Amino acid sequence: MVKIESRTVYAGICRENDVLICGIPEKQEYCDDDSWVPPHVVADSGYEYRTCAYNPQTMVIGRCGDGQCSNIASRCNDPTTFVARDPTCTITHDQRDIGQDEVEWEDYFGTSKTPFVQWTTYGRCDDRCVWSPEDCTDDEVYVQNDPTCTANRVHIGACLDGFGYCTVSSKTCQNLDGTTQEPYIPHQNMYDTYNVNCTLAKLPKIITKTKPTIEPTIEPTIENSAASNISSSTNDNSGLSQGAILGISIGGVALIAALLFGTVMYRKRGKQFKKGEEVHDDHSLT
Repeated sequence: MVKIESRTVYAGICRENDVLICGIPEKQEYCDDDSWVPPHVVADSGYEYRTCAYNPQTMVIGRCGDGQCSNIASRCNDPTTFVARDPTCTITHDQRDIGQDEVEWEDYFGTSKTPFVQWTTYGRCDDRCVWSPEDCTDDEVYVQNDPTCTANRVHIGACLDGFGYCTVSSKTCQNLDGTTQEPYIPHQNMYDTYNVNCTLAKLPKIITKTKPTIEPTIEPTIENSAASNISSSTNDNSGLSQGAILGISIGGVALIAALLFGTVMYRKRGKQFKKGEEVHDDHSLT
């Protein structure tokens, strides 16, 4: 089985108002005249700014007026609102600070936390995620934005200068003399011929942390609370309960005595009726 090597985009550099701009996927209008250095030159061993060719998650692109990060103006709903370079738009994600919580990253260019809005997305040619509509063939339909086309799914080609430097377009293969150009190899050819899978970038890994658990305040349960109330009530009224018990006892004895007396009298009167004697009620009229 052939092993496929994964590689990500290489970037160039230029100067804007004589200030070095590091990590540019392709030449931009904001670059000073003749200051553009293509990726395959920057990445060459011994170049003074060689580190600018790597670390795709630090490479900056532009933003549309509606807030969407975009690499080119034509992908905006209103291309006139496009800003070619927005420091909070990287090729992997939108890191504007809009008041949201920061996320913690794994090995992310010197800092562990940055704002995070969403992953940057791109367009597609039929079912292929691509950098620009120029990547489509004549029989393919271009869609300017697909929410599933994140940087790790965008297929790109490479400049072949003794080594396959993954790049976003054939334009970046032009040499410093401005006339000669290194061979550009499309994505599928790099895959089939050189066993190299060129994609725009890997998505940086977000570290998710468990928030510290706050110890809950222990409150009595309903059962315990009820039992406590009953016990408290019993203790508070202990003297009253003893008096009540004594009264109930005396009343009970009197009631039993009355019942026994009534029973005896009833039986006595019954015997007198049987002997033929007339019994007069003390309260009857004579």
